[in-house]
Amino acid sequence: MHASTTELTTTELTSTTDLTATTTEQIFASGSNSPLARGTNATAGGRRKLGAACKYDEGQWEAQPKAQMRYHSNYCPLLRTVGAVNCLNPKKPRSPKYLRFKWVPSSCGGSFGFNAREFLTRMRNKVVASVGDSLSYENFMPSIVCQLNEVARVETADDLLGKLAGRGLLVPTHIMRVRAYNVTLVNIWSTFLNLYRHDDKTLRQYNGGVKPTAEDAVVDVSRLDATWADHVGQYHVLVLQSAAHWRAKPTKWRRYFVDGSGVRKWPEKKYSKAFFMGMKTVADFLAARKAKGGSMPLSYFVSAPAAIDGCGKYTTALGQSKADTMVAKNRQAMVFLPAQVRAFRKAPVKIIQVTRSTMYRPDALVGASGNDDCVHWCLPGVPDSWTDMFYEQLRADMGF
Repeated sequence: MHASTTELTTTELTSTTDLTATTTEQIFASGSNSPLARGTNATAGGRRKLGAACKYDEGQWEAQPKAQMRYHSNYCPLLRTVGAVNCLNPKKPRSPKYLRFKWVPSSCGGSFGFNAREFLTRMRNKVVASVGDSLSYENFMPSIVCQLNEVARVETADDLLGKLAGRGLLVPTHIMRVRAYNVTLVNIWSTFLNLYRHDDKTLRQYNGGVKPTAEDAVVDVSRLDATWADHVGQYHVLVLQSAAHWRAKPTKWRRYFVDGSGVRKWPEKKYSKAFFMGMKTVADFLAARKAKGGSMPLSYFVSAPAAIDGCGKYTTALGQSKADTMVAKNRQAMVFLPAQVRAFRKAPVKIIQVTRSTMYRPDALVGASGNDDCVHWCLPGVPDSWTDMFYEQLRADMGF
């Protein structure tokens, strides 16, 4: 497989959603102007009126003490591979209390949530792809797969560890199928969505001969990762996600980016620029493809929740005031959210905002069970609310 060399254009298109906010404060502003939360709304009787404002990320976690688990992680095929997020594993004794909540948006009304059987029916003979970093690979797609597996058997069709030329990394790609519906699910790990290299020679060259760490990378923000971009015409639904790894921690990660004017190192305070440039390349690629009449999937970008430092101290969900304060103080959230909005402003991509609702729930992080993982979320758990929001937006776009 080779690097994508698709020529990118900056064709201006009418956005599929009105992304006008440029600051985190505007993004979280109340009222119908919230740019990241538009989807469907409900009318009397629980049926949604397509196109009306439904702010998915505004609501509350409702206690459901008698609710049944959507699935058991020990019996989900994909979680046997990404088992680190399986908090019900006997080796990780954990109270299931964190599961007894469901995210309920305040303005959507009616029933709200992922309907596995309906999803399979609507996706019959189609390909659904999830592309991104570990939150996409280990949380978002596994949530979908586990819920579908409760309705119809999900089989692993291919588990590739392909080594991309010039990149020096083994890239996991899972291809799964639900034969009863002929639905294909593709789960691709693409940390930056852009082309990046991790080979020792390149990194030593740009870092004064210092041996690189496992997380060091040279990212070409003007070119896409061919792992997903070369096959975008085969997808009917595409869900993208990337954020956390763009942040260069000075004492741990060294990040460099190529933007056509040479290779440069981006400092801790400037990673938002590199992130914006990389996401703009993704946006321009999809916009240009649509403008040229190419095969185009329904495309979404799941706004990644920020890491929560010291998550092991949380044993219950946060209230709104504490959660909003945490978002406001979290640098990753404050930087990435506005950059996502600006990057995808003219692209045929819907942003699904999950940051605020997710940050109410530090008790549901893997790290809350005692280890130091304050990035990934237990499954079943909070990522199931992301798939709820995705499903409702998909319903609105497909009109069912």
